[in-house]
Amino acid sequence: MREERGFTLVEVVLAIAIIGYISLGLGLFYLRLAMSVKAAEFRTLAQNIAQDKMERIKTDGFGFDPATYNGTETLSGKVFTVSVSTTATGSATLKEVNVLVSWQERNRTREVQLTTYLGSY
Repeated sequence: MREERGFTLVEVVLAIAIIGYISLGLGLFYLRLAMSVKAAEFRTLAQNIAQDKMERIKTDGFGFDPATYNGTETLSGKVFTVSVSTTATGSATLKEVNVLVSWQERNRTREVQLTTYLGSY
């Protein structure tokens, strides 16, 4: 009687199932990683927009008009909405400035807000 070498059908099916299960896990990991990287990119873009608006406001000085900074900006195919507001501080020479940048991501609204105080000098 001759000794046969090779794999049985059960062994082959089991190996394919294990490889498939591992591949599925790696695929899901890659998908989550890609989504996290994209979310970080959008957050960074929003922070850059808010910082740019804040620097422009500081350059314009105490008498700036918040309405001139409101609107939308599109970067990397994403639409960001910018809203600038001021809040009285109780002092005629000091006001709080808020820059809010929002965008839609996976059916949720995400936001970045910067706040500073601006004084007349």
